[in-house]
This record gives sequence, structure tokens and C-alpha cells, in this order.
Amino acid sequence: MLFRLTLVYLGYVDDGKAMLNYYTVRNTNNTVSTYAFSQPKITATQEGNTLGTLFLLGYDFKITSHVAIGLQLSVVRGSLSKIEQIVGGKSTTISLDSENREDLSRLDCSVGLRFFK
Repeated sequence: MLFRLTLVYLGYVDDGKAMLNYYTVRNTNNTVSTYAFSQPKITATQEGNTLGTLFLLGYDFKITSHVAIGLQLSVVRGSLSKIEQIVGGKSTTISLDSENREDLSRLDCSVGLRFFK
């Protein structure tokens, strides 16, 4: 049986691009087309990091004296209280209140085959 509870570093990066100066037209056959006047693009990045927790629980079921099937469940918990937003090269730090924190939590399940000597 494997059990682990530890602190982990959680990093967050979200890259995006936006196209400006466009317009939308509804065609006679009821389809929608988007046309750009020009192709200027703005890149926007949001970044943040925090400390979180990792809880891991695993167990190996022995099939033979040399082979086992392992099951593992892990939970990572953490959230961001501030995000750095970079738009067009200009950086701004955004503080998030408790209702709008960015949740970085996840649940992982895995199955593995282990070989022993």
C-alpha cells in the first residue's frame, strides 16, 4: 500500500491571441461569415503560481510472484489568489477575492502493471 501527503508547487499559464477589426455578415443562405479589415493580433497571457497539497493512495494486487496490477488515486488541491495578466507586453497583477479564485485542483486515477524479480 502506498500513501503520501505532501506540499506541491502549482504553476498556471494561459496563452491567448485576439484578432481585432473584424465584422460579421449573415449571408442570404443564413450562414454567418466573419471578415477581417486587417490582421493585427494581440497576445495575452495569464500566469500564476501557488502551493498546494497532494494526497496519493495506491495499492498493488499481486497476480503472480513476479507480476502485480497497481491502482492509484491522487488528488491535487490548490487555488490562485492573484494572477499576472500580460497584454501587449504590459503586465498587470489581478487580485482575486475568495469567490473568484482560480481553482487548480484535479483528480487522477491510474492503473499500472508492475514486474518484480
